[in-house]
Amino acid sequence: MSRKAAQVPFTEDDLVSGELRGAPRTRRWLTVTVVTVSLVVVGAVAYLAVFAPDHYAQFHAERAAGSTQAVVGDGVTVTPGEGWVSQPRVTDLLNWSPLPPLRDWAVLTGAETGVQLRSPDHELTVELSIDHGEGPRAALWLGDGTVRTETLASGAQLQHVDGEHEMRAIVTLGAREVRVTAHTEGDLAAYRPALSALLESLNAS
Repeated sequence: MSRKAAQVPFTEDDLVSGELRGAPRTRRWLTVTVVTVSLVVVGAVAYLAVFAPDHYAQFHAERAAGSTQAVVGDGVTVTPGEGWVSQPRVTDLLNWSPLPPLRDWAVLTGAETGVQLRSPDHELTVELSIDHGEGPRAALWLGDGTVRTETLASGAQLQHVDGEHEMRAIVTLGAREVRVTAHTEGDLAAYRPALSALLESLNAS
C-alpha cells in the first residue's frame, strides 16, 4: 500500500479541536491590540495636555532685536529690549501636585493667549495678557498688598502690587487692560529700570 493511501483524513473532531486551540490565540491578539491602541491614545492625550503647549511656545520663541513688537492681544503690543526672548504665553488648566500640571491648549489653535518675555540674563520672566474682567475682578487678581497707582510717561495708568521677587500689575490703555506678572528668584528691585522700559513700550492700536 502506498504512503499516500495510508494517510487518514481529518475528522470533524479534529477541526473542532483546531478551532478551540486557535480561539485563545485570537483573544490574546485582540487583547494585545486593544491595550496597545489604548496606551497610544492615552500617551497622545497626555502629551497634548501636558507637554505640547510648552513645546509649541518654545518652538515659536524669538529673540528681540530692540525694535520687534510682540503681540499681547486685542491690538496691544509690547516692544522688549534687545536680547529679550518672547514666546506665546501658556497657562495651567489644572495644577494637582505631585502630577504635572495640565496646560491650556488654546495656544495650539493660534489664539491670542498673551506673551511671555524672558530677560537677556534669563533671570526675569514677565507675562502679559489682556484682562477681560471688570474692576473688582481686576483688583482681586492683583492680590494682597498695597496697590500703588501711577501714570506712565506714555499716559497709561499703572496699578501694581510689589513683592521681593514678584510684581503683579494692571496697565490701562484706553479701554484695554493688560495684566502683567514679573517674577525672578533674585531681587526684583534690580530689574525696575528694565520693567519700566517694558511697560512704557506697551501700545494699543
